[in-house]
Amino acid sequence: MLIFPAIDLRKGKCVRLVQGRAKDETVYDEDPVAVALRWKKDGAEWLHLVDLDGAFAGEPCQLSVVREIIKNAALPAQLGGGIRTLDQMREAFEAGVERVILGTVAVTDPDLVRQACAAFGWERVVVGIDARDGYVAVKGWQDLSSRHFLDVARQMKDLGCRRFVFTDTSKDGMLTGPNIQATGKLAEETRVRVIASGGVSSLEDINALRPLERLGVEGVIVGKALYEGKFTLREAVHAAKKAKRVIPCLDVKGGRVVKGVKFGDLRDAGDPVSMAAEYDAAGADELVFLDIAATVEGRKTTIDMVKRIAEQISIPFTVGGGVRSLDNISALLEAGADKVAVSSAAVKNPEFIDDASRKFGTEHLVVAIDARRANRGWGVVTHGGTKSAGIDAVAWAQEIEQRGAGEILLTSFDRDGTKDGYDLELTKAVSEAVDISVIASGGAGSLQHLYEGLTTGRADAVLAASIFHYRDYTIGEVKKYLAERGVPVKL
Repeated sequence: MLIFPAIDLRKGKCVRLVQGRAKDETVYDEDPVAVALRWKKDGAEWLHLVDLDGAFAGEPCQLSVVREIIKNAALPAQLGGGIRTLDQMREAFEAGVERVILGTVAVTDPDLVRQACAAFGWERVVVGIDARDGYVAVKGWQDLSSRHFLDVARQMKDLGCRRFVFTDTSKDGMLTGPNIQATGKLAEETRVRVIASGGVSSLEDINALRPLERLGVEGVIVGKALYEGKFTLREAVHAAKKAKRVIPCLDVKGGRVVKGVKFGDLRDAGDPVSMAAEYDAAGADELVFLDIAATVEGRKTTIDMVKRIAEQISIPFTVGGGVRSLDNISALLEAGADKVAVSSAAVKNPEFIDDASRKFGTEHLVVAIDARRANRGWGVVTHGGTKSAGIDAVAWAQEIEQRGAGEILLTSFDRDGTKDGYDLELTKAVSEAVDISVIASGGAGSLQHLYEGLTTGRADAVLAASIFHYRDYTIGEVKKYLAERGVPVKL
């Protein structure tokens, strides 16, 4: 799902209105070009531009500003506001706009939609459907028509339109959440591409829209929430692109799966190969196998076990424990592992991460961070928690990202095996400090803990062991719980 950061233009400035009312204006920046460049830096792939002066005047008024934005940001942009003739569309395209959005004119002169789609192609023509209480709003949302938004949408589809921007005007600028039901209904009824707009206030709102992708909701426009600092564009892009993962962890010692508390007091939990097959069938997204004694006892991870696991499952799996050389990584990948996790060896020699990333690619390299609370932060521990590395965990996360790690497996030593929940402060601190994926680990004991790890902790995946091994919850129960609360998961 794409995130479209909005830049609403009025008198050459970047502003936001509340429910389209000109009198309720907030100026966020005097320089819209600078805003566009900021959005680009933060990961924008498209820009959503609105000529508010044009919307009120009935003709484009800000094309010179639009031209400068596109020239400097070098991003594709869609433009709405006051575009009501084929000539005005041509002028917008000449200014560098990729798509034009037709609003009021689509209702008052529907044949123009047919002409535009025929002249420029449906890919370049979007119809903006702005509705309040189910009925289409026109003329800068100042007037309410007598037509239901679904009736208008069906007509537009018949005329050749294949993409809508849908805004519930009662939501716009209110930070009360988008109209999920109406947006989904529009996509389901018309089966064309839909971009949601209006009311987005949190990452949870973006997560709530994700299930609508299967119906054709391809993106969401975000404005006030970004300008008010509710979340960053980078966070929004990250949330929109990735389904959250649920990952059982299998700690292996002596060929058996074990589980303990704070890396000790181990209990037998089963055979790793048969358990892997069960988790695969149950719907796990990935698996992680950690030979928890390999580093302490100086042994290599068992290649034979990895081969047998690879023969039994189809989902990706990561293997770690005792990985000290490029040859170790090569052997594990050749045996069938999708990713390899390194920990103690990386702390001892950080350049090992650079070498591994260059040779095998970031997508195959996970760096595990075992962290323990220390003073006002968290320190890195190694060798099964028996040694302090004297390194700040957050700073270490940033360094390993720069060196080429593709993912971080973050375990709280203090919470491991306790079932008291993840260390959310630690998880959030690391997740916000890096752009690569973070897997939360250590302490999961309930469905709520998993939800908090992904939302409050902002992790990309949650890893758990005891609650799965001892049948407290199934993978299906976890995913159902998360999906019901708006977290995007693969069902």
